Amino acid sequence: MNTFDNEDQQVKDLLQQMPKVEDSMDKDVLYQNISSELRELEKPKKSNKVIWIPIGSAVVAVLLMILVLPPLFQNAMFESSNENSSSDALMDESATMEKFGAEGESGSELNTDEQNENNGNQESMPEVSLLDRKAPSNVVYQADDDSQIIHGALADTQGQYVIPFSVIAPADVRMEDYYNQLGKYLSEKQWGLNSFILEGAKFQLKQDENQVNITLPDNFDVLDGSTGPNLLEDTLTTMFTPYQINRVVFDREVNLGQIGKVEKLPLMPTKAIYKKYQKSDSNQAFLVRIPVGDNVNFSSALSKMKENEEVFHVAGVIPTDLNITVQREGPLLRLQFSNPENLKKSGETVFMLDAIMMTAKSFGYQQVEFVNPPMDTVGPYNLREPIDVPLGANPIYTYR
Repeated sequence: MNTFDNEDQQVKDLLQQMPKVEDSMDKDVLYQNISSELRELEKPKKSNKVIWIPIGSAVVAVLLMILVLPPLFQNAMFESSNENSSSDALMDESATMEKFGAEGESGSELNTDEQNENNGNQESMPEVSLLDRKAPSNVVYQADDDSQIIHGALADTQGQYVIPFSVIAPADVRMEDYYNQLGKYLSEKQWGLNSFILEGAKFQLKQDENQVNITLPDNFDVLDGSTGPNLLEDTLTTMFTPYQINRVVFDREVNLGQIGKVEKLPLMPTKAIYKKYQKSDSNQAFLVRIPVGDNVNFSSALSKMKENEEVFHVAGVIPTDLNITVQREGPLLRLQFSNPENLKKSGETVFMLDAIMMTAKSFGYQQVEFVNPPMDTVGPYNLREPIDVPLGANPIYTYR
């Protein structure tokens, strides 16, 4: 036996003497950890390029502005006057609302004749319209015995984040009937959002098994265009974990890129913060869900909610000069403003409270108490009492 054979045998003997190591980590947990790491690696970086404009072009641009701007200013002043009048009217109307969530308070209604023609034999399905500025809040706090909430999700135009929505629907309509026609009731382009990633899919909810079965359309490809594995997972998590569904079963294998091909996908609720999403060419603002790591505490979450992400049309909802301290008591979250005089009674404050309440819900809290609010009420909120976390965000109301 030569020297090399002796060395090989020694290595084998040493390896056999090493202690056995077994990985006891659950496969679903391992999948979530890998998915979170890939999400951070795939997140686009902001560009710091500086664009130089030639001096000659700048001079020409200034001359054109001198010729064009005067008539535009006249039109802008006229439109601004109309908008102010409308805003005053909406403020008066909001002041008279005693409860949030009144049916019919929406602006983008579907055409009834077109709806009936498209739905054919689905005439019993009610029409749907998106919450507009007449409603005092962007969250849902209660659904009566005659209603149910259908959770859905759309993505921003760059496929980076998920915008959840909550369809308030009659309780006598099967949940699957809404899910299987969800795309018909959405106006993604008008709202400045991406197309529904699961358009054409068929859903079968098995809540007693904590499972949803999904039959995908023939042309479905999660790796096509701006859609990706992370977006698909975030969409499904947002749609179905509110029903305690923790598993998706597809009718065939789905290619999730670096994760591989799967027929089953585990769903696990994850921490998320909420900010404001609004494209410059859209007058509709949404609460956008932004996942954060499990190691992020609520104080850090509040700091992140001050940050803007202009490249994704995402704005912070907490003013940078407003400081909030956090106290935890079981399912109750107590928030104290260090400088409450910086908090004004306005629509921006209501949007901020909506985002804080949804973030608290994501972190597992059931109630939020504001210790030293500078006002008793704002929008639908009574700030002198503990407030239950919402049932959902970005409500869409149905009516017959």
